[in-house]
Amino acid sequence: MHTSHLRPLPGGARPQFKALAAILLAAWILLSNCSPALGAAEEAWENTINEGLAAAKRQDLNAAARAFERAVRDGQYIDSDRHVVSLNFLGEIYLRLGEFAKGEQALRQALQIVDNIPGITAQERASTTNNLAAILDAQGRFREAENLYQRALDLVLRTEHAKVADIYPLVSNLAGLQERLGNIRMAEWLYQLVVGDSGSQQLAKEAGIGAAHLHLQKVLRGTPPMETHIAALNNLGTLLAREARLEEAERVLNQAQSLAANSEAMLLEGASAAHNRGLVLDRLGRGDIARTTLERAYLLRRQVLGNGHPDVASTRYAMAQHLAVRGDMQGALEHARSALAILEPRITSESAFVGLSVSSRIATARQWREAFEAHLAILQRFREKAGVEWKDESFRLIQLAKASETAMAIAGSTQRHAINDPKLADALRRRQDALVQRQDAEQRLMSMLALPPAQRERIALANVRAELDRADRTLIEVARQTPQGVNDGTTTTLKETQLALQPGEALLIYLLGSQSSHLAVITREESNFVTLDAPRIDVVRAVRRLRNHLDTSGIGTAAPYPTDDAHRLYLQLLAPAEQQLRGARELIVVADSELETLPFSVLLKQAVPASTRPEVIRGHPWVVRDYAFTSLPSADALVRLRAVPRGSQSREPFIAFADPILRQRGGDQPLKELRQTSGIAKIEDLKRLSALPETADEVAAIARSLGAPTASLYLQDRANETQVKTLPLDRFRVVMFATHGVQSGDIPGILEPALVLSPPAQGSTQDDGVLTASEIGRLKLDADWVILSACNTAAGDGTLGNEGYSGLARAFFHAGARALLVSHWPVASEATVILTTKMFEAMNKDARVSRAQALRQSMLEMLDRPTQPEFSHPLFWAPFVLVGNSIP
Repeated sequence: MHTSHLRPLPGGARPQFKALAAILLAAWILLSNCSPALGAAEEAWENTINEGLAAAKRQDLNAAARAFERAVRDGQYIDSDRHVVSLNFLGEIYLRLGEFAKGEQALRQALQIVDNIPGITAQERASTTNNLAAILDAQGRFREAENLYQRALDLVLRTEHAKVADIYPLVSNLAGLQERLGNIRMAEWLYQLVVGDSGSQQLAKEAGIGAAHLHLQKVLRGTPPMETHIAALNNLGTLLAREARLEEAERVLNQAQSLAANSEAMLLEGASAAHNRGLVLDRLGRGDIARTTLERAYLLRRQVLGNGHPDVASTRYAMAQHLAVRGDMQGALEHARSALAILEPRITSESAFVGLSVSSRIATARQWREAFEAHLAILQRFREKAGVEWKDESFRLIQLAKASETAMAIAGSTQRHAINDPKLADALRRRQDALVQRQDAEQRLMSMLALPPAQRERIALANVRAELDRADRTLIEVARQTPQGVNDGTTTTLKETQLALQPGEALLIYLLGSQSSHLAVITREESNFVTLDAPRIDVVRAVRRLRNHLDTSGIGTAAPYPTDDAHRLYLQLLAPAEQQLRGARELIVVADSELETLPFSVLLKQAVPASTRPEVIRGHPWVVRDYAFTSLPSADALVRLRAVPRGSQSREPFIAFADPILRQRGGDQPLKELRQTSGIAKIEDLKRLSALPETADEVAAIARSLGAPTASLYLQDRANETQVKTLPLDRFRVVMFATHGVQSGDIPGILEPALVLSPPAQGSTQDDGVLTASEIGRLKLDADWVILSACNTAAGDGTLGNEGYSGLARAFFHAGARALLVSHWPVASEATVILTTKMFEAMNKDARVSRAQALRQSMLEMLDRPTQPEFSHPLFWAPFVLVGNSIP
């Protein structure tokens, strides 16, 4: 049975700005202190604003954007009030046009000005704060948006004589965000408050809504603005459809469509409601009405927005799904390919993102993941008739759906290594550093702006804004020295990928879907695309059960390893590719979602009874006995890493930082208890972490294997941040850190992963004993391999929905690493020493052994270790994974 996937964004209603009329009213409030007689400049500005409003009213959004861009340029030379009004108008138009990154720039600038206008009202501040949140929401940056939405709502609710009409859009936006965060009951209740549903009180009781939100029931006693009413009905309808309450959803969406049909100014809102209603009608089996409704949505959107708008692509994908179910291959492929032609340049074209954070680009790709999954399903359905290039098309789609910040970091660093012109390579590095600096500063800025002005540290806020200004100046300066499109990292071709593979290697790329999943299996000789009977939710649950047994802080070896889950995942994920994998010895895995948190080596090829007996566990048919595994964030990363010239052989073999000065004996100080002030870890708390004396032996053994001098080992007080930041690390082939690893939020106030080093006597921004991911990204490496012998170094950066290798891995690749050894869970120290030293011994014995095979041999030696049978459990031998280039 066909199911269509409904999404409030981008197919549904977007987050709302304050309505244009409300913003205009706020504009005149802002300008109330102006002299009664307008000068020539003020009158010209007013005429430009009116021109933009007229264009927006007739739905000519491109003309409106041009007018408001002129108003921004003119307004900044008149006064701050007019500048802010112009930027708010421009931000809304950019949102409607789908130009999210440009809108964010405009609104961040507006909020910065608003913060500095004397006497600004809370109502006006709330409008700009809400508008910025809407742009972030549309980009998928939900946590940042949530803070700003709540801040805007609090500002209005605390305003004496606040207009109820101004509260409705804020509550509707907060409802949409709660839905996207997975808080479904909260979202439904908030939507019902906006549309005036009498059932909201009962739902509040069922959902356990707290007093802070119940207060809204008393406040929302008026009539919402028409646009807000339609948007809330639209999003409520999509929520009900996701909950399979299809009849309810159809009634709500029909109401939204009918309300919009009565107003020429609501064409886009009506098109959005028609789009979502068409999807619901399709699921209800009312195909003829569904087709008519979707065609209406398509024609309206194309009429208002033009052929190249992402909302047009959204409806074309909906049409493609509708036609595919009815066997219309030609119509389905025409719509799907036309939609792809609109969306692909928005993800792969660097020119669309010049000077903007990588996160904006990744968010754009993630918005369209479900659409790309639907396109893949259509190609699979009609693969025999889809043309000779269907495999190339499928390969592009699966890559677009998995756009990755880590892959882009690899693209940037490999590009630098491949350039012979030192000046150009240096310019690229400065540009890439500025992009990362800008992204990190933006996230900190959004966190600060979500606070009331009285709680913001003005010096810290000024420093972050100065950091953003420096990054922008660097980007403008470097743009003159570098060609466009130099930092793509999104897609590569199928042929290029096959040529990058070695004999005996296979590349597996996974894309988990809600109903089924997709797998691309690529070897040097052939390629295939398989639909897997593995819904995302089933895979996620099985992976989490396995992870619970692979973490010494959880169940550990106290309970039998869940062999049924390990075998089921093998049947779902690897067995469908076994025929093509004949002869393969090394599997390069581009995992997806929760799969990125689990090494494939722990899967089982056959069903076996669960046991806690080491001799039984040792005899299990572990997949690692047949294959060595490497992880990568993308196929493009494989091609780029394999194309990088080998580093200079004059580099020194090894440098290591280990055994930092911490607590000499005893258990760890819980990381959650560590305190932090103004971005600097508190030294006396950090020192209470347990010492790691065994890491000194570990790095010494590896140094001997590589023929490195003792001087290359930075231990105890030498294992500090200052050394790491000042030493010429690009002179070393292998760089190693053997210490504690912390995840985002483990140290309160440090919202990124990090490595712990020896704390100084007095902490500073240069050295506080915590080497964060952003600090790692600023290092300069030319390393064939970076070894992170620490806990949880494969974890992501803590961002909702972000990819698994988005934390320390991204930072080290950006700095210039070609491969990493990272861990998926807390690692027993003795096991770590054995794994890493045996791995280097294997490579030292045979120079032809790949890094992946050396790691596999080390794992097998531990698994079969007769003197320590307890190490047969995978929590000891399986934590480490190789990420990057496996070829030495």
